[in-house]
Amino acid sequence: MSETPIDENVHSPFDPPVEMPVDTLEDQSILPRATHVLDRLYHVDIEQLAALILVWVDTGASLALAESFVLGCVHDMLEFSRTRRAAAFELGSLAQTRADAQQARLLSRNTCRPIVLTGSSTFEAYLGQMTGPNRRWETLGLFFVASAKAASEVEMFPALFANTDDGKKLAKSMTYLIDCCLELCLGFDCLNDLQLILQYEQFHTHSGIYGETSFRAWRIMGDLATSLVALGYHEKIDQQLSTTPQFVIELRKAIFARMYWADKALSVFMGRPPRILLAFCNFQVPNFRLDAQAPHAELIDFVADTRCSAKFAVLKEQSLEVFRMRNPSEQMERADMIRYDLEQLWLELPAHFRLTTTLAASKGSPFTRDFLANQRLEYLHTHFLLGLTYLQKHPEPNEILLGVAGEMLSLITEIILLRSKLVNSGTGWLWKVAHFGLPAAGVISLALLRRSGTSTPTRIKSKMIQDLCVLVAELRSGAIISPGDPCFELFTQATCTISSILDSSLTLASPPKAHMANLQGSTSFDIGTNWNPDITFEPWDFETDFWENLATHPTIAGMGN
Repeated sequence: MSETPIDENVHSPFDPPVEMPVDTLEDQSILPRATHVLDRLYHVDIEQLAALILVWVDTGASLALAESFVLGCVHDMLEFSRTRRAAAFELGSLAQTRADAQQARLLSRNTCRPIVLTGSSTFEAYLGQMTGPNRRWETLGLFFVASAKAASEVEMFPALFANTDDGKKLAKSMTYLIDCCLELCLGFDCLNDLQLILQYEQFHTHSGIYGETSFRAWRIMGDLATSLVALGYHEKIDQQLSTTPQFVIELRKAIFARMYWADKALSVFMGRPPRILLAFCNFQVPNFRLDAQAPHAELIDFVADTRCSAKFAVLKEQSLEVFRMRNPSEQMERADMIRYDLEQLWLELPAHFRLTTTLAASKGSPFTRDFLANQRLEYLHTHFLLGLTYLQKHPEPNEILLGVAGEMLSLITEIILLRSKLVNSGTGWLWKVAHFGLPAAGVISLALLRRSGTSTPTRIKSKMIQDLCVLVAELRSGAIISPGDPCFELFTQATCTISSILDSSLTLASPPKAHMANLQGSTSFDIGTNWNPDITFEPWDFETDFWENLATHPTIAGMGN
């Protein structure tokens, strides 16, 4: 095969009839990085990665926001790899280096070109502006995101990895290429829909691989919020419907909704202020997609998960505002209003979106089961946040909060036991355990420690203790989490503390009088004077510090005496 130089000045039929922005392709910090990424592709088996992604997609999984682009990127990267490898076979090393530099410039020029849209544009035309001769860095980035997600969720793929640990290592190696591609895109200062989608998927990948407690996830979420506002997607999106096709309008609504939800989820989990506040946004969610085989029935898919989760996120933001109110009567009144809205939202969901049986008894595909669990957990978690306001002025959970925590934990233990029969419909099962299971276990643990007198034992149901035992056993087994996994330290501390509480509950069901006298010498336990005074009850405070403080409770500490 003879060398065919890449003509950097060839324009695709999609090129806008405007001058290109100031050329930054010769920037000393950009071109070397671009050629470095292409050089790394020689060490990546694109064909096997593509096969892995196809296996992953066949399970019903995909990227929550970039789902519609995944297969197009896979097929385009296969063509890109075959062409490049064929050319490399014919070229010498020096000629290949020049060809890579030319290819890097072409990818970069394409990335600088805006996606051209008209009211009649089709999705195929849109995809054509990021594949083939119009291939962009975003295309490569989304392919690597799908590779990372597939490697972390497929248990074994012999051509690339033999077990889940090796799959996680492969996923981590993909994050480097994702970061490189995104940095190149943002370096051109030509922000667009594709780059914002890639930013979100980068966040989702990093949080899934490194955990939400890592600074990188928090930093990326800040970048996401900045880009969202820069593009104006916090404002009314469908005002330009005459010049923007409907599928792009729906895509942009999904971008906003997904990022709004992610911001609330991360803020609650980390105990930090939200970055995307509803007071400054025009809240919009994508429309349901209808099932062609069941007319007028809303599909259970990523769009449905995005739409529903974002609506629950609105009520969660309001719940956090209630927690900061200082007037108790106004606080309770506002909480009751949110509870009413929450019940209305739950009842307004399509009937087939609502989990009304155990997860094991629910019908549908693994994706459907995971979706049903998601929505029920989002509903319960909003109730949970409202219920935590009670702990501001009381040392133990009330019956309502305990009931919600118990149901959350019960569903989480089902998810753990059925994890091989679930497919990620927006959040992975380990994410659910961290965000929903640990807070529920924390409230139940508080109630277990409140064993003095006769009131607490009647409020702690045996099912809650059984579920705590299941949670501890599964976490301790190492089958679901191991060193290096997201939030491993948090899970380890929580497991040790819960285990100690369970031991205390079994061995000190009737505490000796001397032991009780050491604790307080009365029929009630005053956390404010006998426990660590620094412990707080924020609606999100179930991270490592919470479990470390809980472990200093005199009942647990007394076990070692």
